[in-house]
Amino acid sequence: MLTQLASLSPDRIDSRKREKWEDFEVSDSTGTDVIAFSDGKEQGHFKVGKESGGVTYIRRDSEQEVYAVSGSFSSVFNQKFNEWRDGTLLRLNTKGITKITFSYPADSGFVLSKKDNAWMIGDIKADSAKTAAYLNKLSFQRLDAFADDFQASTKPDVIVNIEGEDPVIVRGWKASFPQWILNSDVQKDVYFTDEGDFVSRAIFPGKNALINKSRN
Repeated sequence: MLTQLASLSPDRIDSRKREKWEDFEVSDSTGTDVIAFSDGKEQGHFKVGKESGGVTYIRRDSEQEVYAVSGSFSSVFNQKFNEWRDGTLLRLNTKGITKITFSYPADSGFVLSKKDNAWMIGDIKADSAKTAAYLNKLSFQRLDAFADDFQASTKPDVIVNIEGEDPVIVRGWKASFPQWILNSDVQKDVYFTDEGDFVSRAIFPGKNALINKSRN
């Protein structure tokens, strides 16, 4: 967005008439209002209007002229608030992971640890392909729904403690079926809503999901 803002340059003037503002969607009620500040001082104020034929129509707030600017700018500036936020739950270099502790209810937790280049769950060797697939899921996870009203007043229902070069803890609270509230050390004060529990299932596997039963 900042790159687009810095490079805005009009190609031509398409109208100098106020009555045309609605047609180009740059009126006070139709345009996206953009104000840029530097050190608390206003540097620019303009309306971003509709896109058509490879151009975006823009009007400076204090002027009547409507300018045509090459490129797509409406979708850059006209976004909902949450779309500007960082939705990263996990971002890890999985090659540096040495141990993962899964703390689950009813003593169903377990420890996955790397010993002599092999992943082990206690005395049982974990399936290498399944473990690699799981670690790949840990490398990056993001969510678009934020649980801003959630208060962590109780202990998490599940905890995954990832140890190694890039240690991080992931926490999960069961909200309702199939909804979870998730949080991690990547953004300690940010809580996410996992509506369909897709991310939760990826991060919180059961022990059997990492074991090849035919070999053990």
